[in-house]
Amino acid sequence: MFVMKNLLEKLFGSEVITTVFSAVLFAFTMLVFAPFEIYLSNKDFFFFDGTEMLGFSILFFGALIFAIILFSVIAGVVSKKIVSAINALIWSLTLALYVQGNFILADYGIMDGTPVDWSAFKKEGIISVAVFVVIMCIGIVLLSVLKKETFNKLIRISSVCIILLQILTLSTLMISKGGLKRPLEYVSTTNDEFNISNGENFFILMLDTFDTNAMDEILKDENAADYKEVLRDFTYYPDTLADYSYTDLAFPAILSGVRYENDETYGEYLRRAYGESPFLDRLDKDGWYCGIYTTSLFADNDSSLKIDNCMKIKRTVSSHRRLAGFMYRFVGYRYLIQPLKKYFWFYPDDMKSELIDTGIDGVETFNFSNFMFYDGIDEMKASQTNKSFHWYHLDGTHPPFDLTPDFKDSDAKNWDESGIYNEARAMMVLIDKFNKKLRDLGVYDNSTIIIMADHGYLQRRQSPIFMIKGIGEHHDFDIKSDVQLAFTDLQGIFGNILDGKKNADDIVDIPSGDRKRIYRYYKWNVDLGYDSYARDLTEYEVTGDCRIPENLIPTGNVYSHGIE
Repeated sequence: MFVMKNLLEKLFGSEVITTVFSAVLFAFTMLVFAPFEIYLSNKDFFFFDGTEMLGFSILFFGALIFAIILFSVIAGVVSKKIVSAINALIWSLTLALYVQGNFILADYGIMDGTPVDWSAFKKEGIISVAVFVVIMCIGIVLLSVLKKETFNKLIRISSVCIILLQILTLSTLMISKGGLKRPLEYVSTTNDEFNISNGENFFILMLDTFDTNAMDEILKDENAADYKEVLRDFTYYPDTLADYSYTDLAFPAILSGVRYENDETYGEYLRRAYGESPFLDRLDKDGWYCGIYTTSLFADNDSSLKIDNCMKIKRTVSSHRRLAGFMYRFVGYRYLIQPLKKYFWFYPDDMKSELIDTGIDGVETFNFSNFMFYDGIDEMKASQTNKSFHWYHLDGTHPPFDLTPDFKDSDAKNWDESGIYNEARAMMVLIDKFNKKLRDLGVYDNSTIIIMADHGYLQRRQSPIFMIKGIGEHHDFDIKSDVQLAFTDLQGIFGNILDGKKNADDIVDIPSGDRKRIYRYYKWNVDLGYDSYARDLTEYEVTGDCRIPENLIPTGNVYSHGIE
């Protein structure tokens, strides 16, 4: 080893050998440690094995080291001092980025699709830049005041120590998180997605985030008559209160009627909800085909197999190139100084729609893309002999807003709240095509259709749309403004449908007038997984129209599990 070191120093100089240490430190920190630390710390969020990252991490790690050393060797031909300056720059830059990513952690809010208001973080930005500049200056000062041998030794020893510390950190995370492998998961496949019954059907179109206020707004515009024609035979309940503010709790609560109060892990709740769902049990008992098409979590036990299109499979990625892009955007957002972070911000759920492999052992996993569902309607056929229940959970009006009112791709991702109104108009185009296809197949009159959202978007996300058409119903679009509906009523509504009730008034058997309703708001968890707890659930009692934020009165109940 000593002989080899002396030989390399004679050939390239001690400065270039020091470059090897600084290059390995920089490449390991940014291309290996950072992405794997992010993955392991948020493992419940990612749907793929961490081993999927090994290939591009090793490739980029080796390529970057080679590029830095080659540049250093070329620079050394000109001047050894240039190489020393390169080493000081790389070493101090790595330290500055490492400190930024692990110790200067400002709370920029949850990555729920809402862009960061960077103007609200001026103080954090000043601290971020100041720390970065100070560390960079330290490298320059050390280069200036230390002897060449001492400076080289400092970089080599400190680089080894930092890498060993990072390896220890990753090893600890690997042990605590169960390694890089994820278990087999119960997922929603596309099996029989568009194969419906030639007899009785029950459909739920769950258009994510479709807010009642947005629906009310488009019913006032110049195309309102056209929208009401699309929705003829439907009864609309504008004063509808959600149960929870985000899909991860709203979805299982709607399906099961079982509520979550932060007194158990999310996985325990899902197992209880799916296991105790009277709706799922009733569908199975009465011989319905049960297809639930969603990208949301299923329970991690066999209760998920009550759903006919649910399978336990291994999930992977369809593009390692795009996966690398996403993971290194995470790294940039986490490790760069604040003024540069905004160029690396993105909506993490985009990973789910773009990276899920649609060819795993011949099984396709469901993608909740509005466009994919719209195109798939053309393939719908009525060939099942069983009574058929199909629940389609679609992207709906969820940000980023990328639809034009006539259901075209806008070629831009708009995050402004006004975008929800164009998305709402686009949903009328999708609903119209869906209803027309049912008519063409001759099953429209034999179908109960619910059009709803899992939660709202405006104000406190409390006001999702809900409308229903029963079997054989024919009338103008009807609005029931005097009925105060809550998603806690849904199990009864579902039961009425399975009991054979055929029109909206009988199915939604809730008298008009004021009633007290309960809503639970929480901030979204990027990393809410089976072993996690939700953020604080703040409970509100609603009196009067739930679309009016002032009517949400805190009860004083906050269901907390100590998560900030």
